[in-house]
Amino acid sequence: MKTGFDSIAWCYDFLSRLVFGKRIKNSQVILLDHIKEHDSVLIIGGGTGWIIHEILKVSSPVQIDYIESSVQMLTKARTIVLEQSTAQVNFILGDESFIIEKDKYDIVIAFYFFDLFKKERLNAIVASMNKALKQGGYLLYADFNVHATSPWFHKVLLKVMYVFFRYLCAVEAQSLIVMNTILTKHSLVCRKSIPSSNGFMVSEAYQKQ
Repeated sequence: MKTGFDSIAWCYDFLSRLVFGKRIKNSQVILLDHIKEHDSVLIIGGGTGWIIHEILKVSSPVQIDYIESSVQMLTKARTIVLEQSTAQVNFILGDESFIIEKDKYDIVIAFYFFDLFKKERLNAIVASMNKALKQGGYLLYADFNVHATSPWFHKVLLKVMYVFFRYLCAVEAQSLIVMNTILTKHSLVCRKSIPSSNGFMVSEAYQKQ
């Protein structure tokens, strides 16, 4: 399986820091206190794998399954983890169709992932994630948050990013989808919402009811 992100895996984290500094990283780390000792964790679309080390700073999950559709991203994540950690991580090359077990995970993590897809695909992705979550488990979600009242420069920057990633990585989405509507449709209730970067990003924790 090969995706467009293979071509920029080597510089993806650098580009993120160049444009946003630590803001994207901080918007993800702020939710990790929801992960408790001995939780089972699924990370989908985790990129280069740095988030695993941040998770291990706050908790000791009994299991981490890491699904990534980019060969190069997955290779980079595996290398980083093996070099810097003794954690047991199950690396899986694939997409949401590889989430096959029901009621398995206490935590599902989707950071800067939903913004890649159109609404029809998002509904299927969230359905798969929800099925995999245990009752009372959490979906941790962080992403960009541009809406009608957002500052003009946020809207311009988002459009530039979509053009960039559509050209280099064949990203299917061309605009953000309001995720709250989709998530609540699947009986996921927002328990925490933390805006950052003057509202350009949002970090949210949704609990399965």
